[in-house]
Parts: sequence; structure tokens; C-alpha cells
Amino acid sequence: MADVVREVVVAAEAEGEVGVIGTWHALGPTALLPDFYTEEPWEMPALREIRAIAVRTGATTLELPSGLRPPPEYYEEDELQAWWMGEDVAR
Repeated sequence: MADVVREVVVAAEAEGEVGVIGTWHALGPTALLPDFYTEEPWEMPALREIRAIAVRTGATTLELPSGLRPPPEYYEEDELQAWWMGEDVAR
């Protein structure tokens, strides 16, 4: 799933479609991982690129319809989620 979303996000960035990037990014990293993925999520190239594009375009802070993105405190409680939102964590 992450590889497909990466292609969509790359194309959306090329077209200036930050809303598309924000919507896919809002799913969170665990929703994009395959069940069998055993490495650290931040080591997965597709997730790293999706995150980089979301941070670069401002999609991590884009206002989305209610319910599409968890509240800010959700990201504060989990290192992976904080990284996903663009925070510099020890990675």
C-alpha cells in the first residue's frame, strides 16, 4: 500500500494538490505498512518519501475535515506518530 500511496503523493506534489497529500498522510504510517513488515517503519523508503513530501508541502498541518486526522495529542504520545508529523526524533 505504501508504494502505491507514494506514487499518488509524488504525482499530487507535481500537480500542487496538497489536499490529496494531506488526506493520504492523515491515514498514518501504520495504515500504510504491510502486515509482514518487520523493520522499523521509518526505515521504509516509501514511508520516508511520503513523510518528506507531506512535510515539504505543509500537508502535515493542512486543515482537513473533522475526523480525518487524529488530534495533536495523539502525535505527542508516540514516537512514530511524532516522526510522521515531521518532528525530528532520534532516527
